[in-house]
Amino acid sequence: MGVGEVDHGVFSETASWDQTATPCVLGRDAITAHLLNKVPPQSISIDQVVCHGKAATVSGRLTRDGIGTMVFCHVIRFTDSSCRQVGQAVSFEHRDAA
Repeated sequence: MGVGEVDHGVFSETASWDQTATPCVLGRDAITAHLLNKVPPQSISIDQVVCHGKAATVSGRLTRDGIGTMVFCHVIRFTDSSCRQVGQAVSFEHRDAA
């Protein structure tokens, strides 16, 4: 989401990140560079976090400057059950209808 700093090593070398209306970002270095260029949201509210085995989801609402409130969901797949490295992330954002 572009909030805070992310440790480069949290992504596997072959990690992928699919996002709404954005081409897939492939590889640790490309994901790290992509995160450095993201404009952070003005606010974030996390509604739910679910973790099980090698997968996790985070969902909630965020506010982006000039766009308004968005609903988001990140689906994260780790390389193994230790959850130390992200192998794949899929992120969805759309305008909040509420």
